[in-house]
This record gives sequence, structure tokens and C-alpha cells, in this order.
Amino acid sequence: MLFRDRAHAAQLLFELLKKIHLTRPVVLGIPRGGVVVAQYLAEALGAELDFIVAKKLRSPWSSELAVGALAEGGRSYLNSLGKKLQKEHPQYLEEEISRQSDEVAQRVGLLRNSAPRLDWSYRTLILTDDGIATGATLLAALEVLKAEQALEVFVAVPVLPKDKIKEIRMHCDKLFYLMAPEKFDAVGQFYECFETVEFEEVKNRLQNQRSLEEKKMKEMN
Repeated sequence: MLFRDRAHAAQLLFELLKKIHLTRPVVLGIPRGGVVVAQYLAEALGAELDFIVAKKLRSPWSSELAVGALAEGGRSYLNSLGKKLQKEHPQYLEEEISRQSDEVAQRVGLLRNSAPRLDWSYRTLILTDDGIATGATLLAALEVLKAEQALEVFVAVPVLPKDKIKEIRMHCDKLFYLMAPEKFDAVGQFYECFETVEFEEVKNRLQNQRSLEEKKMKEMN
């Protein structure tokens, strides 16, 4: 199975969620590609759109290898390699967290100008991305949401490795997914069209969706 694009993936996720009772739902995308999925899913569900920034913590041996992730608010997640690194090379990990913290703060500042953070209290939060590879960034984002007074936290993603299902389920109330293959190289392999999403597009999508939400609220009042 291949998704045509992120809009198609969001449409299929909507089919899984449309019969679930959701209380004042907010769909949160992880920038960059996750915000595209989140926007389409929020529109389909009649939910509000928001985002949460999380950045991979890189291994000292390979920048492509994740040892965990850092999310806004300073919340972090370390995988087994990250925990080992914490014991054996704590200085490197501290420096990497500091580097990524600056990057996370910069991205939050950039995007919050377009979409001030919503109140997440006592609502159904649906965290999404265009796919999960290592799971590190999503788990770091879930650490942020755990600290909120959310009614419930769902994860809805198009694809994730089969061996990540159990761990992610431990950190959320419900997990929804479309595919969970055993062989997994990269998220892009499951899409016919997987174009790079630039931050300017993310900003525009957030701004446009907020404008539509505000217009809808005015019409209702």
C-alpha cells in the first residue's frame, strides 16, 4: 500500500477516527510534514489545528542516528542508545541537548507568530505526523502533552514500524495507524509523492487554518 500524498494519508486516518467520540478536539502536527497531515485531518474532523515542535537528538557517531529527541518546553525522550550515551558520554549529550534546544526555541518562535498556542486543557488531543521512523520525536512530543491537563491524548499516524507499536501505546490513550510493516527504511518509501515541506509552507498553513477557525467562530456567535 502506498499513500498518494499527505492529504491522502490524512483522509484515510479520518476514516479511522470519524466514529470516535472526540471532546473539543485539537489536532497537533509535528513540523514540518506532520503539520500538513494535521491540517487535512483537522479540517475533516472539524477540529482545531495546532502544532508541537520536537527535534531529534543525534548520535556522536552518525547525525542520522537518533538517540532520542527534545521537544518544546525542554521535555526530552531518550531511547536505549541515548540512555547508554547518558552514562558513557554525558558531556556530549548535554551539549547536543543544548544545541537542539536553541533550534527548538527558534522554530517555536517562528511558528507561534502564525498560530498562538491553543488551550489544550480538558480536550481530546490528536498528535500526528506523516509517519514514524524511530519514534523519538513523537515520544518527546508526548512527554509535553503528558504535562497538560488534556482529557485524552491520541496518536494517529499513517505508518510506523511494527516494533514501535507497543512502546507508543504505553505513552498515549489510543494509537491509530494504517500500516505497521516489519521492514521499514524511511517514511518516504510509503508515499508516491513525498515532497519536502518548507517552514514557510508550514507557517502559511497554520495561519490560513487559524483564519478559517476564527471566521467559523464569528459566524457561530
